[in-house]
Amino acid sequence: MKNTTEIFLIKLPNALNSGIQVCLKEILFEKSYSDKAVNIMLKSHPTWGSRDRKTATKIIYTLTRNYILYNYISDIIWPSQIEKTQENQIHILVFLTLFFDESLAEKIEFSIEIAEQIKSITDIPPHIRHSILRWIYDAIQKDWTEEASSLIESLDNPAPVYIRYNSLKTTAQKLNYELDKLQINYEYDTNVGGAIRIKNANQLRNSNAFKEGMFEFQDIGSQYIIKQTGIHPEQVVVDFCAGKGGKTLQICSMMKNEGRLIASDIDTSRMTHLEKRAKKAGVKNLEIIANENLITNKNLFADIVLIDAPCSGLGTLRRQPDLKFRLEENSIGTILETQQEILSQCAPLVRSKGRIAYATCSVLKRENSEQIEKFLTKHSEFKLKQEEYIFPNQFDGDGFYLAMLEKE
Repeated sequence: MKNTTEIFLIKLPNALNSGIQVCLKEILFEKSYSDKAVNIMLKSHPTWGSRDRKTATKIIYTLTRNYILYNYISDIIWPSQIEKTQENQIHILVFLTLFFDESLAEKIEFSIEIAEQIKSITDIPPHIRHSILRWIYDAIQKDWTEEASSLIESLDNPAPVYIRYNSLKTTAQKLNYELDKLQINYEYDTNVGGAIRIKNANQLRNSNAFKEGMFEFQDIGSQYIIKQTGIHPEQVVVDFCAGKGGKTLQICSMMKNEGRLIASDIDTSRMTHLEKRAKKAGVKNLEIIANENLITNKNLFADIVLIDAPCSGLGTLRRQPDLKFRLEENSIGTILETQQEILSQCAPLVRSKGRIAYATCSVLKRENSEQIEKFLTKHSEFKLKQEEYIFPNQFDGDGFYLAMLEKE
């Protein structure tokens, strides 16, 4: 009787195949995030060459992105004599990943019967075809009837890499020189000034240009949203949910080290490296204050309070494919409560004629426009001045929402 490896033959080097299998077990069954699991895998195999590292990374992210679809197919083609174990499941999923990728198809061997069986699978439910949970598919269909198909399709593919050049440390011309030296293939986006699309980013994180703070890795949608806030020098700005500080550093650049910028977060551990990042970026006008100290400050009146609110992250499925099969619908209720609580906490921090900039990386209305409507019914001192949804297919980046609320 043949076993799984004989029926679905994978012709990868043993060490490479083993490393991939261990990594996928962490992602699929131990609920590790794919980016962290991949980093651990690569650090655990320092002898792998660049081709093996690239192959392993591609297989893992492709499988993770298509997990629901490939798992559906594996259930159909699973041989009756093969025991359903985690190891066998991962093996067949890797086989299917290679099967559907023309550039890797030579890494497998299979019978004509297997190929015909796979190709004969039709009438796949649409949410499975797009490898997203049914509730996510239904929610997007409900919110975006006409745009739903193109929106869902845009979430199928991996996100490109974008960087933002840091005007506090360099000019576009100087950064171009550094990128050219590294033989980086890059292109400036014509819609979002300062956003640069990178096609071969492998060398960038170890480059002197990055170490010297000449640029930051930042999605184009994220860059666009911050530009739309209209933040400018000499203002008092609060970044209430600063996290690791990606958007904070962009704001610093926009403010040209003038005015006052306060970064805060409910989880201060997330901002552990922000001070070091800010120093590298040449920032001089940044203060870091814990949330609890900020909301009790009766003497702070900001021109703009940015709320980059905790959310489902559904706009980032291209960058975080784990969410496609891991995000639970019942978690949304807690997220909505947190968003309203943060909005209410930030309302007193805004001066008269100042604004709240409420942003999420979700495309669901319940986390965005419906939240703003609910907030405005309780806070009549604010008026909605601007509202915008950014879909992933608009700039080929992450999906975002932005609402600008002005205080009387």
